Amino acid sequence: MNALSTTDTTPVISGTATLGTGEQLAMTVNGATYNNVPVTGGVWSIDTGTATPSSGTLGTFIPGNSYSITATVTDTAGNATPDATTNELLITSTVLTTTATITNVTETTANSPSSTSLTLSGTLSATLVAGEVVKVYDGATPLGNAVVSGTTWSYSNVSTTAGSHTFNVEVANATGHSATSSASVIAGTTGNNSGGAALTSTSAGEYIFGFAGTDTINGFAGSDTVNGGRGTDNLVLTATSSDLNNASNGQLANVEEVSAAGASAGVTIDMHNQTETFTITGSGNTDTITGGSGVDTIAGEAGADILTGGAGADKLNGGAGGDSFIGGDGSDIIDVGVLNDNVEDLVQFFSTSEFGDTVSNFDSTGIAGEVDVVDFGGALKIAFDDMNGAGGDFAWITGNSSDGGNTDANLNTTGEALYLAGTNGEGVSNKDLTKATVIANEFNAEFNITASTGQDALLVVNATNSNTFALYSYLESGSGAEIQGTELTLIGVFNSNGDVATSQFNFI
Repeated sequence: MNALSTTDTTPVISGTATLGTGEQLAMTVNGATYNNVPVTGGVWSIDTGTATPSSGTLGTFIPGNSYSITATVTDTAGNATPDATTNELLITSTVLTTTATITNVTETTANSPSSTSLTLSGTLSATLVAGEVVKVYDGATPLGNAVVSGTTWSYSNVSTTAGSHTFNVEVANATGHSATSSASVIAGTTGNNSGGAALTSTSAGEYIFGFAGTDTINGFAGSDTVNGGRGTDNLVLTATSSDLNNASNGQLANVEEVSAAGASAGVTIDMHNQTETFTITGSGNTDTITGGSGVDTIAGEAGADILTGGAGADKLNGGAGGDSFIGGDGSDIIDVGVLNDNVEDLVQFFSTSEFGDTVSNFDSTGIAGEVDVVDFGGALKIAFDDMNGAGGDFAWITGNSSDGGNTDANLNTTGEALYLAGTNGEGVSNKDLTKATVIANEFNAEFNITASTGQDALLVVNATNSNTFALYSYLESGSGAEIQGTELTLIGVFNSNGDVATSQFNFI
């Protein structure tokens, strides 16, 4: 027998033999026997694609399998002598050059309260030719053939059980298959996945599905894609995840909470790429937390945190410790923490898009380093810092501690900020702090203002009947010497424990 390795599933089988007078050669392979095989010059061959078996039925040669061929010489007396070799024939698989890749795994019915079915989809490196299909497997278990359209494919309604799955796809035909593409999936249930049933990322690049219920998802690694599904779902961090911080918006869906409460050290959580709404909780150490464009709620807990709301009308709470707050775009609600804590909190503004905030628990009593501070940087520093050039404190013009004091205020040459105390008739009642016309009238009564068209200034006004103050941006439109309500933009209203002082405002 000549050993043969081939991809041909209708192979030509050959060998050598020396026959005596009256002797005959028979060959048996894969269920079929061929009698009276011709031998010419000591060589014989059978083409299994064309030859008709004398007995039996030739089975299908399957790629990846080996087959024994028995060649038997029988003499005139009926004595049969078979050859002694085995597994002479190996049908190898054809490695197809067209490959299938899994590019996405999604819920078949998004946010279903009862379904745990998934849809796999992806691309092909080339259009399939006749006889080729895309086969889908859950591990080694065949699921079926995908639906193919051009160079894309999909397979829907993959029923998943709770736990880990590795889905594989390949291009296959009758003679072989391509290299496989895999996707790792961690599936929850339609109930609560918490405690011992929590969903834990075990490697980079997994698809994690909580489905319905209140789920706990531990960690975020590499290019994970997390879909919490229905219910209130919590992504738990024990340390900074740079992968989460750099995740695209499509990698995180239906996750309502991100918590680092169990982290032993400070963390950085950066959701700037995300558009959904999150409740984000820090570690109780020194954290840096940035929200996305949704309406986020961010709690720094203890520690000197840096909290940035991002776009959207966010809620920021620093907790204990000296924290820094940047509300970001939108009208934000900022709670700087505990009143009278004798630590300095910073509320910072960098652009006009960040205006309109409401700030509570702002400390205005104590010495430097114990009171809270409002900082202006970026474009706002450039706009307001007309006098000092290199930076530093505001150039203030303050009221003269009397009602209707008519203090001269030249904003072109002398000052870049106006200040009204909440005592001695200066300031307005608390209920009027958000009314631009009322604020304009009060400043006009207290100051004789000179401002050229385009001149800007910071206005600070304390309430006369409560520990509240407001900040306004003033931009002279050229409508006259006095401030008009239309020339004012509310920066923020602050609830404090005393009148804010000019020393609590800085350029950075």
